[in-house]
Amino acid sequence: MTDKVYYNDDDMLSLPSIRNYKHIDTYKYNDFGNSGLCTTIKNELNDYVGIYDLCMDVTGILNNFNKSRITSLFDNEQCTVFNYWMYHHLYNNLTEGNDSRSVSSFIFKLLEYRKDYIKDDKCTIDIKIIFKDHFIKTKMLHDYALDYESIKSKVESPDAECSKSYNAYIVKHSENYNKVKEECRTNESLPYCALYTKITEYLLPLRACRQKDSTLRTRHGEVMMDTFQGALSEGGHGDEFGRRMGHENSGELHFPLTAQAHRTSNSSTIMSILFPVLGILFSFFILYRFTPAGSLLNTYLLKKKKFRTHVDEEETEHMLENTYEYVNRNMGYDTHHIGYNGLENP
Repeated sequence: MTDKVYYNDDDMLSLPSIRNYKHIDTYKYNDFGNSGLCTTIKNELNDYVGIYDLCMDVTGILNNFNKSRITSLFDNEQCTVFNYWMYHHLYNNLTEGNDSRSVSSFIFKLLEYRKDYIKDDKCTIDIKIIFKDHFIKTKMLHDYALDYESIKSKVESPDAECSKSYNAYIVKHSENYNKVKEECRTNESLPYCALYTKITEYLLPLRACRQKDSTLRTRHGEVMMDTFQGALSEGGHGDEFGRRMGHENSGELHFPLTAQAHRTSNSSTIMSILFPVLGILFSFFILYRFTPAGSLLNTYLLKKKKFRTHVDEEETEHMLENTYEYVNRNMGYDTHHIGYNGLENP
């Protein structure tokens, strides 16, 4: 999808496919358009909404496409991006109720009126993806493969956070990939199976980012873990990728833990340490209070206490004896000294 609201989302603008479509939408290719041809088509297909403006853009690109501004999935396939852009706008600019036949009417009239210019056209219009369902699946498959490396690099970076639109893009395009894979297993002739076969060896499961806004939390503030199936979720390279990443379900995409979840994890770690310590203390209490080991320990502690008291008493008595001896010596000296003075002064 080339919703222009993506152009205001920095995460979405990091994707090559979105940058491609933004370039075509904003480059003013209508300045190079064929106004005479587009007026004729508008008059013949007057039930289309905005058909003149789209025709001017398309003819302007065919006249003067700046391919150097386009990132392509494969070499020299910039015109593939143009075709996806054109068909997307055709289906979104038609009045309600129009279908693939209305789109084909515009395409065939455009080719008819431009037959004299085709040799100079910068691109060729692809008529193989004219059916809406086939076109949507093909475009999404192409964009997913083109954006794969950018997404992988972003979501695998430490502490990566992504917008809601970015994560929704991963989910939607992963689901489309899995759907195409199943369909091509049973019917390889489908128009998008050739592209699937060409790109499948390059794709591995992707993991979504932690979302930037609060939509991943419940009203109680709890973290909701969103899990969904990614590319190659069954066998193939996906299994090898899962083993390298240490996941049992290699196709599952998980949102990393938020700060709340980290706090919960830390609390669990503390409790896992505290409970064993309390268990050991409780076991000692039971042994001391209700088993013979407690009596033995108590007897030992009492003996140790009495012994210590006896030692302390002996030390105190010894200290007192020393003190008395010291005092007696000093008193004897003082008595002798006083008596001597008395004899000298009768």
